[in-house]
Amino acid sequence: MARIIHSAMLAVLGLLLALPLPSPPFFFSNSIPSYGIILLAASLMEEDGLLVWFGYALFAANLVFFGFLGGMIADFAFLAVDRLRQVFWP
Repeated sequence: MARIIHSAMLAVLGLLLALPLPSPPFFFSNSIPSYGIILLAASLMEEDGLLVWFGYALFAANLVFFGFLGGMIADFAFLAVDRLRQVFWP
């Protein structure tokens, strides 16, 4: 069961790593998931419990970072739609 959970976490981190985000403003977009993948893969190979917890922490940091980033993008989109609505439909 633990290997299935770790594999799902690696798949989620791989999907986050594959997101096409622009580099300069989001320079952390590729490094944070890659460090999580490296730690989780190394902990599975070495069967090291302490390294697993560091991998979990980086997985949680990824979820927080990309959740915050997604929230900012959604807020910007709602603001842009509201501004366009005010301009074209007063």
